[in-house]
Amino acid sequence: MKVLVTGVAGFIGSQTARTLLARGDDVIGLDNLNDYYDVNLKLARLARLQGQNNFHFIKADLADRHEIERVFEEHRPERVINLAAQAGVRYAFENPHSYVNSNLVGFLHILEGCRHHGVEHLVYASSSSVYGANTRMPFSIHDNVDHPLNLYAASKKANELMAHSYSHLYELPVTGLRFFTVYGPWGRPDMSLFLFTKKIIAGEPIDVFNFGQHARDFTFIDDIVEGVVRTLDKVATPNPDWNGAEPDPGTALGWRVNPWVKQGILLGFRLGAMVQMGGDEFSFVDKSTYPARRFDPGQGVRVVPGGSTVREGAFLARGVVCMPPMYVNAGAYVDEGTMVDSHALVGSCAQIGKRVHLSAAAQIGGVLEPVNATPVIIEDDVLIGGNTGVYEGTLVRRRAVLAAGTILTRGTPVYDIVRGEVLKASADHPLVIPEGAVVVPGSRELKRGAEPAWGLSLYTPVIVKYRDDKTDLSATLEELLR
Repeated sequence: MKVLVTGVAGFIGSQTARTLLARGDDVIGLDNLNDYYDVNLKLARLARLQGQNNFHFIKADLADRHEIERVFEEHRPERVINLAAQAGVRYAFENPHSYVNSNLVGFLHILEGCRHHGVEHLVYASSSSVYGANTRMPFSIHDNVDHPLNLYAASKKANELMAHSYSHLYELPVTGLRFFTVYGPWGRPDMSLFLFTKKIIAGEPIDVFNFGQHARDFTFIDDIVEGVVRTLDKVATPNPDWNGAEPDPGTALGWRVNPWVKQGILLGFRLGAMVQMGGDEFSFVDKSTYPARRFDPGQGVRVVPGGSTVREGAFLARGVVCMPPMYVNAGAYVDEGTMVDSHALVGSCAQIGKRVHLSAAAQIGGVLEPVNATPVIIEDDVLIGGNTGVYEGTLVRRRAVLAAGTILTRGTPVYDIVRGEVLKASADHPLVIPEGAVVVPGSRELKRGAEPAWGLSLYTPVIVKYRDDKTDLSATLEELLR
């Protein structure tokens, strides 16, 4: 693979190029060798790359439009890693134009080169500085980053917007990486670790900003390089579930938590008064703000008699069938053609797709509190067996099958024996059950202390297969019976 690496004499660029060369890729390295810090260090990094048959160095500036056009035209890179930039936060007070020339004009030239020469994937360096005035910790790619606090951060935020625009307009696969202060061998001498060490050795005092009232995350260079190369190999693809009505800057899943929705529902519960509801045959006491809904035939929702309750504030689309007794709470969303079977429950803020079958006693947790907790999403054409529980922070992709008795939560590891991997939630993402997965209850043997002698094991869901013709036939028959 032929890869253009810009900023190849820089700290991250040189290490990334070494890794690509070691695995056999052809690397076109580009750098302007500016004097922002000691050029001799850049030349020393470059010397470790030169002399290798699959490395070609070009001294050029990203702001030189015609030279960048020539590089793309002559070398025809298949993929591009753009690490060249005017770095540093405080330097912007001295030379703000360098940030515009390199980080904005130069990045535009890279985007244009990728656009016109069929580049398969562009990976570029953004920065953790884009989080700016954000105070919620830890930072997340789902956070709004519209409040940068310095020109460097603003230029990196602009890069993200420019890349998004080009990706949308020209179907250019683009991935941006927000680096948190990188350290390690061959690092930049203007970074705090080197500055501190130099002054400690010299017996000089260390400059402390903000009266020392701050903390900082650092990332080791090898971890950064591994992430860059892995990202390069995984070409970005469009997200078919992205929702322009509720855009999320970071999600690859197409949904996010809207705390204001949950807060509104909770406020309704707290403000309501306890009142008598229902009629002579079915009477109950609850908050006045969310009484039981009544449906008329024109709404197309079938509610079979026998004690079912759907609260006001829940949405049920046409073709939904409610078998008695079942319950749908305020804020839930149930789409067309879904069946909610006897004793099934759909909690607040749960989202159920089209043609889903919730079998008897299935429990779909909605997660109303805490307001920032991720809810439950069940996509279209999912079959959920009886006595199955799907709880907080779980996304079940379309056409999946959950066998009777399966329990899924954000903290539940799922063992995929077909693909040989363990599925888990992370800090920013829910537990995701893949499309078409067939999940059954399983167990995992305990092997510590007295556990083997006692024959103990832990419950765990297992993906035993993915939907095939036989599964699809069963699902079709079940739909016809409905």
